[in-house]
Amino acid sequence: MNDLANNLNASPRINIKAVIKEAWGLVYGMKWPVFWIGVLLPFAYFILLFIAMLILVPGKQYMSLPFLLISGCISLLVIWCFLAIIVMLGVRQAIGLSVDVNVVYTHCMEVKDKLVYLALIWLSLTGSYFFIKFMIGQNPVLNILLYAFFLYLKLPLIIFGIPLVVTQRGDMAMTLEESYKAMNRHWPQILACFLIMIGILTVSALPFGIGLIWTMPMYYAMTGILFRDIYGLKRRKQRQEQPGG
Repeated sequence: MNDLANNLNASPRINIKAVIKEAWGLVYGMKWPVFWIGVLLPFAYFILLFIAMLILVPGKQYMSLPFLLISGCISLLVIWCFLAIIVMLGVRQAIGLSVDVNVVYTHCMEVKDKLVYLALIWLSLTGSYFFIKFMIGQNPVLNILLYAFFLYLKLPLIIFGIPLVVTQRGDMAMTLEESYKAMNRHWPQILACFLIMIGILTVSALPFGIGLIWTMPMYYAMTGILFRDIYGLKRRKQRQEQPGG
């Protein structure tokens, strides 16, 4: 991880326009993997979970608070694994490697314990956000500031934490330190890219969500580009493809 830390210290300023433009150009080859891992697999998982609860859990105990909490935490860990795979596909696409789901899955499973730790940190931050939001009530200014603060805390776990865990396999303390160091150094550009992509995703979801077929892969390509550029990685030369393919 020392090499990446040195690259981080020497990383140039991020060009927001260039990142968004390149992310669109890297959509080709990611649409189907992102669709089936990010949409079809979670849908199938929740259908199977619902059927299993109806069959295995007596009465309506599956509606009890303890059961909902346990099943919710398990579901979060499953979805987090799907997310980790998609994030790493975005990194591979950004550096010019093949979008190979089997390779990425193998690498993620080798560090599944650390990915679980990241998921638990993310869950604790999410819970803290909703608790504080409930406490402060409907104050719009405080709610915006609160959202921005927790966005600042949670984004590095996905953009940097997951790739660092999978590629560097360092301890969690070092991973978190490097993730937030990268965020501290480039937070205006990272937040700007994220907010622009949220706008693009929102528009593309109208009216029937068909545009998400292109913009969801674009989002994860963007996170891969940010990781690549901020840590000074090089992109392998590839034949350029158009995103409509």
